[in-house]
Amino acid sequence: MCSPRNRGGDTVLHVAASRALKHGEAADDFLPVDEDDEGFGDRADRIKKEYFEKKHAEAQRLASFSRLKKLKRREQEKESHKELHERLQRAARKDEETLQGRKRQYDEKCAATFNGSSSSENTKLSYSDIPWPAPRGTVQEMVDVMLHGLDRKYVWLFRKALRKQQVLWHPDKFAQRCEARLLEKDKRHILDTVTALSQELNKLAQKCRATALC
Repeated sequence: MCSPRNRGGDTVLHVAASRALKHGEAADDFLPVDEDDEGFGDRADRIKKEYFEKKHAEAQRLASFSRLKKLKRREQEKESHKELHERLQRAARKDEETLQGRKRQYDEKCAATFNGSSSSENTKLSYSDIPWPAPRGTVQEMVDVMLHGLDRKYVWLFRKALRKQQVLWHPDKFAQRCEARLLEKDKRHILDTVTALSQELNKLAQKCRATALC
C-alpha cells in the first residue's frame, strides 16, 4: 500500500523529513524501526550466552545426579558394612558357643576318663576314647579349648590352669594312669599325640615366663 502524497507529490514521510531537517532533527528518527532487527555481533553474543547458559544448566543437572549417585553409593556401602559387621558378630558368637561346648565336653570327659570309678579303669581305651580337647584339631587348637575362657591378665589364675593341664598331659603321668588301659593298636598314636600336646603346653608356659605373664 503506497503512502499518501500531498499536492506537490511528496509523501507524508518526505514532508516529515523535510520539516525535521528544517528544525535540525535527523531524518532517520522518523523512519520506521524493525524491533526484531539484530546485528551480527548481538546475535553472536546472544547465541553464546544461550549456549553457556544451557551448558551451565546441564552441568548443574549432572552435578546433582552425581551427588545423588555418590550418596546412594555411600548408603549402599554403609549398608554392606553393617551387614558384614552383623555377619562377623554372628560368626564370633557361634565360634564362642562352639568353644564353650568343647570346653564343657572336654572337662566332663576328663573327669570320666581320669577320675572314673574302679570299673571304668578296666575298660580298654581306643584313640577316640581319649578326652582330646579337639579330637580332629591340631595341638594348638587343643590348647585353645583347654584354656578357653581364661583371661591372661589374671596371671595367677591362668598359670594355675596351665599348670593343671601340663600335669594332666605330661607323658609320664599319662602313662602311669592310662598306658595299661590303651588298646595296643592305638597305643603309639595316643602316646605320640600326648607328647605333642605336652610340648605345646610347655612352649606356652615358657612364652608366658619370658613375657612375665606366668
